[in-house]
Amino acid sequence: MNQTWMMGLSKGVPPVHGPLTACSRPVHGLRSAPRHSPKGEAMQKESASPAPTPIPIPDDFPVIWLDPEDAALTWNQEGTHFPESMPPLEFDFWNCAIHGIYDLQERFSAPHRLVIRYFNTYFYMGDRLVVAEEEKKHSEEQSQEQILELAGQMHLLWPRQWWPEIQEHLAFWEDFDLESASLEALKRHLDETWERVQQIWRLHFAMGPPAYKAMEKFKEFYGELFEEEGNALAAYSLLQGLENKTLEMGHALWDLSRRMAPGVAEIVAQRESSEVVAALGASEEGRAFLAEFKAYLHEYGQRSNHWSLSLPDWIQDPAPVVETLKSYLATECDPRVEFEKLAAACERSLGDVRERLSGYPQPVRDEFEERLQQARLGMVLSEDHNFWIDFNSTYKVRRVVMQLGRRFTEANFIEQAADVFYLHFDEVRQVDTDQRALVASRRAIFEHFRAIKPPPRLGVEPPPKEEDEEKKHDKPVDGDGVLRGEAVSPGKVRGPARVMETVASAERLQPGDIMVAQTTSSSWTPLFAILGGVVTEVGGALSHCAVVAREYGLPAVVGVEAAREKITDGQIVELDAAEGLVRLVGEGG
Repeated sequence: MNQTWMMGLSKGVPPVHGPLTACSRPVHGLRSAPRHSPKGEAMQKESASPAPTPIPIPDDFPVIWLDPEDAALTWNQEGTHFPESMPPLEFDFWNCAIHGIYDLQERFSAPHRLVIRYFNTYFYMGDRLVVAEEEKKHSEEQSQEQILELAGQMHLLWPRQWWPEIQEHLAFWEDFDLESASLEALKRHLDETWERVQQIWRLHFAMGPPAYKAMEKFKEFYGELFEEEGNALAAYSLLQGLENKTLEMGHALWDLSRRMAPGVAEIVAQRESSEVVAALGASEEGRAFLAEFKAYLHEYGQRSNHWSLSLPDWIQDPAPVVETLKSYLATECDPRVEFEKLAAACERSLGDVRERLSGYPQPVRDEFEERLQQARLGMVLSEDHNFWIDFNSTYKVRRVVMQLGRRFTEANFIEQAADVFYLHFDEVRQVDTDQRALVASRRAIFEHFRAIKPPPRLGVEPPPKEEDEEKKHDKPVDGDGVLRGEAVSPGKVRGPARVMETVASAERLQPGDIMVAQTTSSSWTPLFAILGGVVTEVGGALSHCAVVAREYGLPAVVGVEAAREKITDGQIVELDAAEGLVRLVGEGG
């Protein structure tokens, strides 16, 4: 019998018959989240540090702590990847995927273990300390050393191990005939799919930390060499102009937009995005373009707008891609040309840096080159592994789930194929009766909490971060029409703000707009070609938004708290992205 971890229900929400949809449970075949080690627990009890401050639970987001220890942890709503409400099977999928990080945390002797929970249909993450408090710093240092060592092996691991394994998993899904398989064969295929999800995401978590560590260490080394510059972003300028799958996706779509016949361009520009495909099918030149468009979707459209299993993919609903094509028709700024200019500027800067290093001892110059190559490979892999694992493999899993949903619909177990996402994984494996009442009750809960903004944190307030005193006093704060975030891609720009909830509203964007969003994934990247700048509420210097903004030479400020609330749609804003500042200049429209 599955263990229920926690739940939250509001008044007026229909009761759920069967396992509660607002509860998280261990995924079939996987262990539960790691617990404290006894030694770590004992040391924490003996700690003289002050008791943490409980976070008040909002009335519209009630939480019952089914595991009492959870109430003493800090739970962060994972808005970077999962800002939306998610149905039960989606959570089970991500729970399975994220189990891949546990092996790596153990391998690297990390002092903490990631734990996740499903509160009121939202995804929350926390950390459990698994070593004694006094051992935490040493354990973290050891962990980082092992990750850095792995960063030095990426150039061998990618071609010899990581990429071949990724290809083998993707081929497994491609080669299975979903249409002709029996229902029992599909369920067995789902079992193996879930096992492979854990395996391919183990690769994801094996690649991510060393890739980001390589970039981080290169920045630190550059700062030590050229401390007098005082430019925290200068090192990242040497990591620009590198081809990767994310940029390739945007460039390929731009190329497609330039190959439109006049009649095709008119349809794309004037029709609603949802009507474009059907309208193009009515003419010979439209059908010719559709063939190219479908080829693009086959290559780059095996993804949804965000990190999601349950949302429609671009092949099923290409409207977001059509909206980007509309935006491209409104500009003549070729992103491929701009990329080539950026790459050339990067090489010139690198030449200047090497000239400045010519008087340094040979070991220092050698270390610079080694760290540079590691960081450049890390930058490329940080995007490429997202393309293949986060999106491409998730699309393939979605196809398996949707095929089961169609079979269940034919058997009158559910109303429509997508209803399968309102079942848990173990229920999907065992379903052989009518599930429509259960689906309806869970959908009601999902829709209820979908309309509620989840609290960013639950549990207890995190301990204050240690901060350098000089930086602490110099750090600007919001006020006087100025918002503060993290500088990640330099440049100054002024323009109208366009507050975006999802990439699906891309047709509102005009060339030169400053896009304001909670976060961005690689699905947003093609839009960067027309933007004047970008502001996000979450992220850091190595987040997807930051990395790609630098590749587009786009001014960007991330980590601007509540930016979508403080900035009005249409308001004129000015980005001083090198300083991480967003100035509110004019009123919203």
